[in-house]
Amino acid sequence: MNDNLFKTAFVFLITFGALSSAHDGGLWTPLLNGLFILPFFLFSAFAGQLADKFEKAKLVRLIKLWEIGVMAVAAAGFVTESAWLLAVALFLMGTQSAFFGPVKYAILPESLDSETLVSGNALVGGATFLAILLGTMGGGLLMEAGGWATPVTAGLLLVVAAAGYLTSRQIPEGRASDPELPFDWNPVRQATKACRFAAEDPSVFRLILGVSWFWFFGATLLTLLPTYGKQILYVNEQVVTFFLMLFCIGIGSLACGRFARHRLKSALAPAGALGLSVFLLDLFFATLAYESIAVNRLVGLQTFLLTGGSLRMVLDLLGIAICGGLFVVPLNTLVQERSPARRRSRVLSASGILSALFMVASAAVTYGYAALGIPSVYVYLVGALMNAAVVVYIFKLVPDLLASLFVWLVVRLVYRPRVDGLENIPRNGPVLLAANHVTYVDGFILAATLAWTVRFVMYYKFGELPIVGKLLRWAGVIPIAGRNENPEILRTAMDQIAEALDNGEAVCIFPEGSLTEDGELRAFRKGIEHILGRTPVPVVPMGLSGLWGSLFSRARKRLRDLTFGKLSSPIGISVGEPIPVGRVSADHVRTQVAALRGALA
Repeated sequence: MNDNLFKTAFVFLITFGALSSAHDGGLWTPLLNGLFILPFFLFSAFAGQLADKFEKAKLVRLIKLWEIGVMAVAAAGFVTESAWLLAVALFLMGTQSAFFGPVKYAILPESLDSETLVSGNALVGGATFLAILLGTMGGGLLMEAGGWATPVTAGLLLVVAAAGYLTSRQIPEGRASDPELPFDWNPVRQATKACRFAAEDPSVFRLILGVSWFWFFGATLLTLLPTYGKQILYVNEQVVTFFLMLFCIGIGSLACGRFARHRLKSALAPAGALGLSVFLLDLFFATLAYESIAVNRLVGLQTFLLTGGSLRMVLDLLGIAICGGLFVVPLNTLVQERSPARRRSRVLSASGILSALFMVASAAVTYGYAALGIPSVYVYLVGALMNAAVVVYIFKLVPDLLASLFVWLVVRLVYRPRVDGLENIPRNGPVLLAANHVTYVDGFILAATLAWTVRFVMYYKFGELPIVGKLLRWAGVIPIAGRNENPEILRTAMDQIAEALDNGEAVCIFPEGSLTEDGELRAFRKGIEHILGRTPVPVVPMGLSGLWGSLFSRARKRLRDLTFGKLSSPIGISVGEPIPVGRVSADHVRTQVAALRGALA
């Protein structure tokens, strides 16, 4: 909250307030954002080392004491109305935040167990966006107050910093993760090492690039908002504060809401990416069509909202914020899920470093636009087109995101799944999922409803179909064949299953080996026992019900049967308790699946 209170008040002071006559707000705003973000790039590697080497609660208290000193410098800058002193304080505040961020997230796994860690992260994420909203609103509203705004802002910054330190004293102490860790003072070497860890898995690194692009895109958009409001729309700081509120509400509602924890997180990213370009492009055209009622004076929020065309721009800005959340929240979650547990913190630090680098680049680009005198509305047009191009490139590199969106759309159109017992699937470690096989799209149905990324094993001839085959390859499906049909494909499939389980992934198989002909459960083949003989892992049985007679089942054999009867059919997915390795046999798993699916699939 203090970060955004200070930064917003400074930007408004230099764009609309006492410092606006002596300084060009269009040039200073990107410079200030760059000053705040630069420390994240310079010091994130140091912060990560400190978080592992020292006890985190004590480290938090030291960092919060540091914040009080920084806010004292900032208070002096506001009282004396010195832009340069405020700029120094902004850089120091960015440095303090760069050291605080890794500790804030690293302390959670030490204080929470695996069952409450997700809720803890959701609380931290929601509280963070609430703090951003309060700080942004507070900074904007204070600067509207007139002559007494700067001393009040100075005092409030010190009060919030002191409250942060007092709160930090309530954090329970733990122990250092790696007290013997040798400290490396070379920031370039540490940053390079973290990025090298992230690049070991190309799909993770590409997801990180997607996250970094979002921060470049978002930082550019937000940096230009004050000058966009003042120079293009002829509105005052009330309206710009309202715009900033829209962004915080839009993204913050997703950070702690049901979308952020959606079961098919990866399907949301393409939809969000597309929405970013669509809404930003519409904002460009809406701005060109907007005619301000006052060119020689800046209008307030009420006047702006009563002007024709303003509602369209408000909806565009809110849509951009919501789509931004749909885009970045799933990507961040996928980076966490797909990173190796033993290197996850270093991979995440690489994500922070690259995001900071992209935001510094954003500040340089927006500064260049301002120096060249290019109106901000045209920067938004360029941003919409660039986002479309970059997103196409990223999704080409990580095609399973597009596959997930397609799967989600198909499943939600044809079926209405209800899931019971989802908590029985282990959150960490390898697991083999075993389900009955009723339709040609059973894998799609499970992929669209399970909360985890799963590798599916499917009959290899599905992969030879023109469109479906590409989707399956994008989704990382493992093709398999019968021993007598193609032993080479079978051997390769067994190797890939073992490799996936060794890497701690969840793998789903259909032990019947083929679709049911009459809706009844067929015998389970011994392949499940061969898999477990090579890689002993728990088996989670799953029963699919309500699918027999639906659009993609073998009950629809004739062309005239392929109607949209039973469209949006209610179906059930029942997940049983894990079966320990020592008790697993094909017949035992079949018995469990039969009990879960009921009398008829």
